[in-house]
Amino acid sequence: MKQWFTSAELAEMRLPELPETKRNINAKATRENWDFRKRQARGGGREYPLSSLPESARVEISVREFKKEAVLEAPEKQISFVAPTETTGINIARRDARLVILSYWKKFQAETGLAVKTSEYHFAVLYNSREISNIPEWVYEAKNSISAVSLHRWRQKKKGGINALADNYGNRKGSGIIDSNEEIRQLILGMLTDFPHCSAAHVMAALRARFDRSILPSYRSVQRWLTNWKKENAQLHMAMSNPDKWRGRYQAAGGSYSEGIVRLNQLWEYDSTPSDILLSDGKRHNIVGVIDVYSRRLILHVSRTSTSTAVASITRKALINWGVPEIAKTDNGADYVSKHMCRIFASLDIEQKLCQPFTPEGKPHVERVFRTFSHSLLELLPGFIGHNVAERKDIEARRSFANRLMKQGTDPIELKITPEELQEFCDNWCNDFYSRNAHSGLGGKTPYQMVSEWTEPLKKIPDERALDVLLSEAAGNDGWRTITKKGIRVETVAYDHANLGGLEGENVRVLFDEAEFGEIYVFDENGKFICKAICPERMGVSRQEVAAARKARQKQSISEANHFVHVLVEQKSLPSLPSRGNQ
Repeated sequence: MKQWFTSAELAEMRLPELPETKRNINAKATRENWDFRKRQARGGGREYPLSSLPESARVEISVREFKKEAVLEAPEKQISFVAPTETTGINIARRDARLVILSYWKKFQAETGLAVKTSEYHFAVLYNSREISNIPEWVYEAKNSISAVSLHRWRQKKKGGINALADNYGNRKGSGIIDSNEEIRQLILGMLTDFPHCSAAHVMAALRARFDRSILPSYRSVQRWLTNWKKENAQLHMAMSNPDKWRGRYQAAGGSYSEGIVRLNQLWEYDSTPSDILLSDGKRHNIVGVIDVYSRRLILHVSRTSTSTAVASITRKALINWGVPEIAKTDNGADYVSKHMCRIFASLDIEQKLCQPFTPEGKPHVERVFRTFSHSLLELLPGFIGHNVAERKDIEARRSFANRLMKQGTDPIELKITPEELQEFCDNWCNDFYSRNAHSGLGGKTPYQMVSEWTEPLKKIPDERALDVLLSEAAGNDGWRTITKKGIRVETVAYDHANLGGLEGENVRVLFDEAEFGEIYVFDENGKFICKAICPERMGVSRQEVAAARKARQKQSISEANHFVHVLVEQKSLPSLPSRGNQ
């Protein structure tokens, strides 16, 4: 955002607390001893920094510049993962919308540099007038308007986990007149925001001026409510009464995209191939990619079209292998701005930055690598190596393939290989070819070197089970299956594992990760992780060996259960069973 202004620019803006002529602005700057620097352009003169202007002028310029440039920069993040739980549909919608709104407010506050309280007010005005670009429409459907008070309250609630942002109708902590009447409660909170030290008498005067006295709480009730609220929300009250102190203590330090990418995992870019690929299984597929801009390391994932399931799968793989990014830059496609992905990014404190529609240059690194990949694909795939590249027909075929793969709306491109073979090719290309080649944008270094030379600590997910929220349930019956003597059957394929021994006949929940072909994740009815079952044929192992291991585990489980029952009977801990003749 622009930080230096000439007196002519300031006069033209017609700002509060500033004169409307160049001469008078210069005179005011001299009287008040503003900082300045010499203007380097033709004509010379002075330029004044934003920090020297009166507060109301600074705020007005910050908001105007933000609206004009439409640039949002992400603040620094701390990991605070909380997995979603079962709540009502409306609660989930409101919770997810509030998470996204808070993420955008943080970016707005960091970019403008406004005080917390001031930024909340102006952000609410911009949100309600829909002047903030890239906010998904479903967020407005769930929350069509907000207030500065709402932002304060949501920030405080989020400290208890993202589910604290969901409304719990019928299960509220307070059931008095104030808590049960949202308009009365909002007016009191509004007074606390504008007048943090207001008394119960001031609040009662405001309530009587706005509401019918028959629905108002008593003076004592207002006193008790104010006392309890200030006690339970001590930090929030400090933010209201002393926003500068709040900002100095709690505001996250923000980075600027214009300063360049200087850290590993500072920015990830996502994209998908616009055109579909028809493989030997007769089905259309798509390739989803994610690249770490600092190191240029890359992951490509073959998927049945680009959906939020595919994006979740590649995100899970990247989080496990790379760590947690600060910013995830995506386009506005439905697969990237779905409620599922917005909730995941917000839960992991990953700032999702959206590109403007129809602007592929907004994520140039992943766009460029997809084009490089498309030109390499036919040349390196088995069956194409050894062609005479001087033959015009082969050259034209490769160029046509690359252009069609990166162009939307074309007919599907046909490749006579299986999805597993294409995924293997993608993995090998990323790990053995792309990551080992020098890049001019990296100063002649390779992605592998950039990662190897990084010595600073990275944010990691300490427990892989925390990422189970990124898994998708198997098709049919919400992923529930019954363990049979041959394992677990999913879409005509049988999965097996030694840990399934002794659990035959029990119901389990099956989740999968598109990025891990041939494996499923198995959980019991209480959500406890059991094992990662495999399809032996797809994983290249012997099904007989897996079955033998499960059989041994089954024998051990039954033997232990029989021993336990015998011990209980010997200790007379079990009642004797009646004979058939007495029934």
